[in-house]
Amino acid sequence: MRDSTLTWFSWGLTLFLAFISLGSLFMSHIVIIGIFAWVIIFLVLIIISGIIYLIHKNTHIRLVWLICASLAFLTLYSVRSYYKVFSPWRYTFSNVPLSVELPDKLWQTKEKVAVRTGEENQFAVVGATALEQGIFDEMSYEEFITQVMEATSGIETPPNFQLESCFNAQFKCHYIKIEDVKNSSGTGYFAFLNDDKKTYLFSVIVGPKFLAKNRDFPLQVISSVKQE
Repeated sequence: MRDSTLTWFSWGLTLFLAFISLGSLFMSHIVIIGIFAWVIIFLVLIIISGIIYLIHKNTHIRLVWLICASLAFLTLYSVRSYYKVFSPWRYTFSNVPLSVELPDKLWQTKEKVAVRTGEENQFAVVGATALEQGIFDEMSYEEFITQVMEATSGIETPPNFQLESCFNAQFKCHYIKIEDVKNSSGTGYFAFLNDDKKTYLFSVIVGPKFLAKNRDFPLQVISSVKQE
């Protein structure tokens, strides 16, 4: 015995809701909202196609072709929208002649920083500033970070950190990693980019959940910095 249309619809709706429930564990809220919007638009187009079919049922217009055309359009549009949002893009800082490649367009850009927000502890912030020429003639990178931490966070005893090398095609690159940056509960990567004329401090502060999912992000974004 063949199942009725209502039965097939019920099965399809059940599978769709199960897919969304399972996908919520792995997909961001923006992606889930996009899927729901796609489904709503698709249902609206089906209704419109049905109306056209009923009005022109004596012509060559067929509902199945209208649905297929609508589905093809929505699929192509969804792929384009996904690529547009989740493709990398280069952000140029307004305060220094530097640009950085960010992995998607879900970042909020401000005057001096770019911010990626999300659920608790899923944040990320990148920023850059130019340092005074000759500032490291009388102090080391470690001493500089110690002074900055004491001035901004009130930490009397600096955390245990060490200078490490990093890769950047245009700059000599060294960075210091600091766990549990005060007032942010994040991990800070402070990179010193030197081109023998100028030294830039490039900072990356990431929340623990963001870092757990994107462990390579801090060093990758540091390596992508270019001078404009």
